[in-house]
Amino acid sequence: MATLTIRKNDGSQSGSLELQDGVFGVEPNANCVRAAVAQYMANQRAGTHATKMRGAVSGGVLAISLVTGRNDPKEPREENHRRVRAFLSECEGTFGSTHCERLLGCRLDTPEGMRFFKENNLREKCRLFSREAARIACRLMDETAPQIPTTR
Repeated sequence: MATLTIRKNDGSQSGSLELQDGVFGVEPNANCVRAAVAQYMANQRAGTHATKMRGAVSGGVLAISLVTGRNDPKEPREENHRRVRAFLSECEGTFGSTHCERLLGCRLDTPEGMRFFKENNLREKCRLFSREAARIACRLMDETAPQIPTTR
């Protein structure tokens, strides 16, 4: 198992985290990484990267694809698509949406939206969305994935 060092903003170590080999010890799927980077770059150009899909949701889709995606274009992709669809459906059912603007009530790509985000302490809400999305993705990648703690 790999160990991740957790650091504070000042760079000092604040702890460590054991990473499950079944999730983090997999061989990267080059096709999925390439597709994710291409999608990310397209979103950056379109100006929609901060307002469409939640980062936690797109991260879950990427993680599922890295674990269950194809290594060769000739390989079947149905299992990966099934898990990604299940992930998106469960996130939609759990959160009510997969879009930042609907979840937070503001657009993060505008000064007004960022001000609203800060004034209403929505960072904590984002942290909770991210934690639950990670839990859902881990379960869909591997039913034996460890439970992610619900408290800090």
